[in-house]
Amino acid sequence: MRTRLLITAFLFFTITNSFAQNPTFIFASPNTRSALSDHDAEISLTSFEQTNAIAVFDRLGCALSHSVNISGAVGVFEDSSENSLIMKSNLNSSQAEYVAWLFGRYAHQEFVLVFVPKPDGNDRLWTIQTSKPLDEVLAAGRAQRLSSLTVMHLGDKTELWVVDTGNKLNQTLSILADKLQGTVASVSGMAEMFGDQDRLKAARIFQQKIHTMEKRIKHPLSSRLWSQSWHDLTQRTCSKPILESINPSP
Repeated sequence: MRTRLLITAFLFFTITNSFAQNPTFIFASPNTRSALSDHDAEISLTSFEQTNAIAVFDRLGCALSHSVNISGAVGVFEDSSENSLIMKSNLNSSQAEYVAWLFGRYAHQEFVLVFVPKPDGNDRLWTIQTSKPLDEVLAAGRAQRLSSLTVMHLGDKTELWVVDTGNKLNQTLSILADKLQGTVASVSGMAEMFGDQDRLKAARIFQQKIHTMEKRIKHPLSSRLWSQSWHDLTQRTCSKPILESINPSP
């Protein structure tokens, strides 16, 4: 991703969020290629790379919770796209960050993004749900000069996700929703991106954060990242696709 696990064993991880009301979100991608077209990115959603990424993401999230939803999505940039993933779960912020770092390290990513809902947060997660086709949604998003966004299919709808750092895009996203004749929802919180544009530097950042975290936990997971069984995974365990996105807040 460019710019943009058993519970009782992890005693320091106390789940404080309600899954129904306060899910956390992780945005990531397994893609390491550059400048994919929109079509190639969408085709890649059915690739082994994507299927394996979902299965590994599932193992990481489901080791900490059974309230995990994961869906494939298209990460959209100014002139390219990539196959991506969104995890919605009841993991608390420490758990979500740990899962994100582990996945970023596994998938050789530049960046991973974690969004944790908080009523007094300075950032905001927006969704726009529309009946418009994907190509029209992508064109409209780029026309608003959004630097990055994520788009996924949600039933017969297309849903556009934007992490608004600093809560600055209210007017822009309202205009976009009008153009797409879409329904807007948003939730305030704290967004944090981890990594670096240099993949080697990003790997070191992820590894250091994982190492520091695993000094505090009883059953670390990082050793499993390099197992052949994980690299061959294609099936989920506890997770399900995302069926509804976010619960709006003021």
